[in-house]
Amino acid sequence: MSLTLIAQTEYKRRIRSKWFILTTLLAPVLLAAMFVLPIFFFVLLDEAETTPIALVDETGRLVDAVEESLGSGFEVTIADAGLPLDSLRADLLAGDVAAYVVLPAGLLAGEADAVLYNQGGGGISQQGDLRRAIRDAVEAERLRAAGLSEEVMADLDRGVGFTVRTVSEEGESADMTGASFMVGYAMGSFMFFVVYFYGLMVLRGVIEEKANRIVEVMASSVRPFDLIVGKVLGIGAIGLTQLVAWAVLILGGLFALGSLLPLFIDPATVAAAQDPEAAGQAAEALPFDVEAFGQLFSPVLFLTLGVYFLGGFVLYAALMAAVGAAVDQESDAQSLMVPLIMPLVVTPLLVLMPILNAPNAPFALGMSLVPPFAPILMVARHVVTDVPWWQHTLGIALLGATALGLLWVAARIYRTGMLMYGKKASFKELWQWARAS
Repeated sequence: MSLTLIAQTEYKRRIRSKWFILTTLLAPVLLAAMFVLPIFFFVLLDEAETTPIALVDETGRLVDAVEESLGSGFEVTIADAGLPLDSLRADLLAGDVAAYVVLPAGLLAGEADAVLYNQGGGGISQQGDLRRAIRDAVEAERLRAAGLSEEVMADLDRGVGFTVRTVSEEGESADMTGASFMVGYAMGSFMFFVVYFYGLMVLRGVIEEKANRIVEVMASSVRPFDLIVGKVLGIGAIGLTQLVAWAVLILGGLFALGSLLPLFIDPATVAAAQDPEAAGQAAEALPFDVEAFGQLFSPVLFLTLGVYFLGGFVLYAALMAAVGAAVDQESDAQSLMVPLIMPLVVTPLLVLMPILNAPNAPFALGMSLVPPFAPILMVARHVVTDVPWWQHTLGIALLGATALGLLWVAARIYRTGMLMYGKKASFKELWQWARAS
């Protein structure tokens, strides 16, 4: 049995399984749900609830402006400034109001702070709305007291538009910093998931064949190197197949979304979002360029994803295969596996966010070239910035060389470990197996 035949057998056995079909179809749906549902629920709850509050204005000059600024999301009850606060506290504890706010007499002079009383759980958006309304009312009243006319105050309240345009060799386009940051983080986290998931599949496959003594039969006719490399290549091909399927489904979904979006959003809003002259106004309704957002999910991105997945998968699959060969059951593998996959785990938690915030900094470049981090960081950087071709070339070369080297080491460990039973090997013994001729 050759290496190619082993890889084909592994590929055909897994691609026909139910889990492959289910995960291929459901993963894009779950990914879309992760983006859409939080926004949907946030908007739904924000529109559905009206918060009853009581407002005590000891200045006698702010209550109307605060109530007007809060809008329809709050049901404001204006309390008498002479009313004892104990009665408002009783209303709060009884649930008649969600909160009460005291605007002390010294607020306009900066001698006292506005105080919000609640029972907790109001949410940061509710506090933000109240803070903004009170701040705007106080600032307006201070300006009015300084002698500014209503016309001047209206001019000050008009606001300042701020439009960001991205310039490249191809021309100008709408700024996508926020959207690319979000997509970059999602792609980096996705890369962690697929590399870990398929690497774990290799680990379980090696342990299963060793536990069932199948490997002893196969070892009589196949070299250990062909066995481990064939398994890694077969499972890696499954991963690439699934990535291609997900790319087709996501691109098809974006195309369908572009066709269906005008049915749910005012076409004038979509047109305004794509009009540089009206970008500032459109930002309130649709805070990204629809066409540019779809362009983030380009075929080049999926090609980059596939290349770095292959390198990252082989690297970590080799480590997990070596661990699988050294143990008899999966529970014994944890202590050996955790130190080896630590770079893969800590990258999304500790490094990914700072690097997305400064993707061209020397730290970002250096970290993304280190092979254990490259699969996640290079893909994430590719989304948020133009990564020069030489950086991709160097990163892929380092990642590929490291992955193939570790695969060679894993094959040597596998050669000895697959016939060892009854004792969990230590790192020292793994090193001795790798060095054995």
